[in-house]
Amino acid sequence: MPNEPTILTPDGKSLNSRLVDQTIRELWRRLRIAESAAGPSTNKPTDIASIRDALQASGSAPLNVTNLPGLPVPNPGTVTSFSAGGLSPLFTAIVATATSTPALSFAQINQPANVVFAGPASGAAAAPTFRNIVGADFPLLNSADHPYILLPIPATLNGLNFNQTMGAANEVQVFKFLMPLPLIITRITAYIGIASAGGLFGVGVYSSAGAKLIASGAQSTTSTGAIEATVSATIIGPGWYWLAVTMDNTTSAFRSANNDATADAVLNQSFAQKGTAANASVAGVLPATLGAITGSTAIATAYVKLQTGNI
Repeated sequence: MPNEPTILTPDGKSLNSRLVDQTIRELWRRLRIAESAAGPSTNKPTDIASIRDALQASGSAPLNVTNLPGLPVPNPGTVTSFSAGGLSPLFTAIVATATSTPALSFAQINQPANVVFAGPASGAAAAPTFRNIVGADFPLLNSADHPYILLPIPATLNGLNFNQTMGAANEVQVFKFLMPLPLIITRITAYIGIASAGGLFGVGVYSSAGAKLIASGAQSTTSTGAIEATVSATIIGPGWYWLAVTMDNTTSAFRSANNDATADAVLNQSFAQKGTAANASVAGVLPATLGAITGSTAIATAYVKLQTGNI
């Protein structure tokens, strides 16, 4: 009896051993029946002779499953559709000849100017999207160094200290400044140059659009000197902001950098950068928004330190 052959599928993979064994046994059974019925004549059925020759030759070459009559041949099927899936917002995928030999190509999706591909601006982790940069995206200075910024930093100082009062109780005086580096602000310090028993003051920072970001809350004007208030840790990133100060009286005063009216006139040309806010404070508590800003050349900007303390 010839060696039992190795049977391969059309794609070159072996059939499982049980199927191979059953197939060969059935082929040999049919071969013996056919040869017995044919008698001594060499004129045997063509299909049987083909099976026998293929089996005898299998000692040196595997028998392909397509050579075996009666054995089911796997149908490779056809491709009916093909998709690369969703790659937005980075790419759009284009599929050519999807049902024969699929070919993929990719095109970048246009995005608005000045946006970055990043995770959420705040909160829990989430899939990245294209968005605007926020202050929290910038690396922070080491809080152990207690970094700070001392205001004001204008070109309108004449080198003299000045005690600046409010033009009216609960007036809010503002000065626009540039934050050069991101800081986590946890402390605000101002200096009371003239005390007033029972009086209250407040200091804070607003966005360039006039929304309150951090504030000292109501602080007492009873004593002179540097007064520090602790605030909730808030990241102030690089950009333009408003420094705002207020008092609920016209007696006490902030120690300030004396102003120069000529320089202030230049500073406020076309756009108010220093002056008073339309919205008033209440008992030393700054308003949620500033409202419209009216420029002034008669306001000395209070000395204020924004600092990163122990977090």
